Amino acid sequence: MAVSVDPEYDDPDTLKTFANQFEADYSNWDFLTGYSQKEIESFAASSFKLLVSKVDGHDQVSHGTSFFIVDPKGTAINNYSGTSSEEMDQIIDDLNILLD
Repeated sequence: MAVSVDPEYDDPDTLKTFANQFEADYSNWDFLTGYSQKEIESFAASSFKLLVSKVDGHDQVSHGTSFFIVDPKGTAINNYSGTSSEEMDQIIDDLNILLD
């Protein structure tokens, strides 16, 4: 699942264009948008312990770029920066452990 942190820019058509550009597999990816900036910032802080904030006077949103494993109740149980192939291998290993 990918969650937009910039609802003013990321309308459904924009997210679909982005997903198609990277050949997203819609059978296992969801792209979420439509929440207010305040809701996104609150959700990121409470669920993922991440700072997301609109930069005053600019059209940019400051945010992290992490991958999370989230349980069915919506609790983040592990996070990864996702910037190395070794870490991607760890994500796959951790998911396989959870699925067994």
